Amino acid sequence: MARRKKKETKVQAPQLEFKRKKLKRKFPDSIIVTGQDMGTKNYAVTQIEAWVRDGRLKFRVIGSKMMECLIHDVKVAQNECALFVDEYKALPPADHIAAERYQSRPGGSTGSTVEAISMMLGVMMMIHPDTPIEYYTAATWKNAFNRTQADLKSMYEDLKQKYKGMGIVIHQIDSFLIALYHAAKVLGVPPYDFVESYRDEERLFNVLANAPTL
Repeated sequence: MARRKKKETKVQAPQLEFKRKKLKRKFPDSIIVTGQDMGTKNYAVTQIEAWVRDGRLKFRVIGSKMMECLIHDVKVAQNECALFVDEYKALPPADHIAAERYQSRPGGSTGSTVEAISMMLGVMMMIHPDTPIEYYTAATWKNAFNRTQADLKSMYEDLKQKYKGMGIVIHQIDSFLIALYHAAKVLGVPPYDFVESYRDEERLFNVLANAPTL
């Protein structure tokens, strides 16, 4: 007589549970967007509240910060991930998240950078299963910005020299502009339509420099 096979029990994968904090907005018809410029050495996060008035994008910066606990080394990614999750959970909630995904260049050597960034992007999706997340290549938002009267490379140089003491870095500028780009897309208005001349570059620096730390 054949032996009866034991019934297999499926092991349930552990679920990440995070309490959803209440969004703090000043304008009832606004959206809150978190922009992220992610890297293995520098990782900036900037959050804005955006709305439309007279067909144009309006915004305020809720806060910005440089993340400290990143996944640098794939070999110890599990340990680094735990610290990354703890820091990421402390960020204020948002209606939408926009992040720059890492795109390797043909013929270039990226090492484990693309793996580490992909891991952090994956963790971010698990933390925010119900928040819409959009991933952009750098060219997508940078080309849109450079079609305005401003110039991103010039802004980078100004930040290194003219505005060096403002306490902000290039990666925060990028995360800020990513948030603005995505907010415009969600709200259905042209991105960066408030940039009318190169003088608006200084305005962006000042707004970001005076923003609280997230």
